[in-house]
Parts: sequence; structure tokens; C-alpha cells
Amino acid sequence: MSYRWVAIRSIIKREARSSFFGLGLYIASTIACFVSAFIFNSYINTVEGNNIMVMASPLNTPLFYAVIVATLYTAISSSTALSREKDKGTLEVLFYGPVDHLSVILAKFFEDIISFLIIMVLVTAYFVYTAIVTNLGFSISYLYAVVLSIFIAGCMSSFGLWLSSLTARIRTSVLLLIVIMGGLLGLQFLQNYILTLKPEDLSLSMVYVMGIVSNALRIIRWASPFSYLMNGINAVALGSTSMYLENMLGALAYTIIMLIISVYTLKWKGVRKL
Repeated sequence: MSYRWVAIRSIIKREARSSFFGLGLYIASTIACFVSAFIFNSYINTVEGNNIMVMASPLNTPLFYAVIVATLYTAISSSTALSREKDKGTLEVLFYGPVDHLSVILAKFFEDIISFLIIMVLVTAYFVYTAIVTNLGFSISYLYAVVLSIFIAGCMSSFGLWLSSLTARIRTSVLLLIVIMGGLLGLQFLQNYILTLKPEDLSLSMVYVMGIVSNALRIIRWASPFSYLMNGINAVALGSTSMYLENMLGALAYTIIMLIISVYTLKWKGVRKL
């Protein structure tokens, strides 16, 4: 085994131990379960109110919201991973040993995926309990959604690591994440709102705004991890195999590209505390 994989494994063990015995992982899992419970309860009430006797994949909608919470946790965790180590000075110390930029990036990435998987295991355990209590069954689409969510988590983690490689302070990393994620989500929600308006109700200024937002989203759709999240949700909901595979491969390519960019950004910015 090469020195690089030994270093990666050592860093993963250290980070995984810290996450496992920390509160963040379990707080995120609890929030994901609470959000899922709220969505599931609203979903059931709506179904009962409409006298619907059969539901297709009733657990998928709550799962999607749990995945959103889990991937946001992954993004926050990864966006502070490198900047936290820089701020403490421990990242520089690591580089005095058999550690290089690729080792650090890959170790942080795999640790994020492990944390995400732990959250999904806990969430799935909650869904199993819910299914038993409500007498609702799992569908194969639930498994498809969980598998796809791992690739989406990879997008979020690699994007967060790139942001973290740019900065040397935790506060700066979090602020940068909030600004960029907020901007991307804001554009997405603005477009969805405009699409709900009737064409005859749109003023000339709103038509221009709609055009600008659509063009902006068309440009950044390949750079935004949220695009893969939303497309993945739609693929599972529609049961489209081609759309599902296309989004999975796109998310994988996005993750690899962002990890490579993160490595070179870390080399450019350095590992020392500024």
C-alpha cells in the first residue's frame, strides 16, 4: 500500500472518530428525522383529506427532504474542513509527514461520505419504524433514491471542499457558503415562482427578469450542486431510468472535477495559517 493511501486512511480514521463522538452528526440526523416526520404527517393528512386509498412510494417525499438536510450538513462540514485545520495550524503540521494535497482532499471527501451514510442509516431506521407503525411498505424507488443521494452528497462535499480550500478562516468559509448557496437557491426559487405566473399577468419588466434568471440558471446549472439534487429528485419521482442514470453520471463527473480543482486550489492558496 502506497504512503498516500496510508495517509488517507489515517486521516479518515481520525476525522470519522471525531464525527462519530461529536454532536453535529446526530443533530443533523435528528433534524432530518423531524423534517421527514413533519412532511410525512402533512402528506398523510392530505391523502386522507382527499380520500385516496392507494399511495405510490409514500416514503419518497419525506426521504427527499431528509436528503436535503443531510446534504446541506455535508456541504457545511466540508466547507469548514480545511479552513478549520488551517486556522488551528494542524494542516501545516500534517504536511511535515507523508501527506500531500491530494491525500488531504480525498480523506476529507471520504469522511464526508461516511458521515452522510451514517445519517442515511439513521434516517432509514426511522423510516422502517414509520413503515411498521403506519403499515406502509417500501418501494424499489426508495432504494434508487438512497443510492442517488450518495452521488448528490459527493457533489455537495466536493463543492464545499473547494470553498474551504479558498479560505483560511472558518467564518469566511461559512459566509462564502451561505452567499453562494443562497444565491443559487434564490435564482432557483425565483424561476419557479415566475413559472407559476400566467403569461398575461407578466409585465414587461417581469419578462426581462424571467429571461435573465433563465439564462443565468442555464449557465450555472452545471456548476451548482443543487441542480443535480433537484434533477435527481425529479428523476426518481418520474421513474425515468435514463434521466436517473444521466444525473448519476453527471454528479459523478461534477464530483471528480471539483475534487481536482480543490487539490490545485489548495496548492495555490497553501496550507499555512495566514
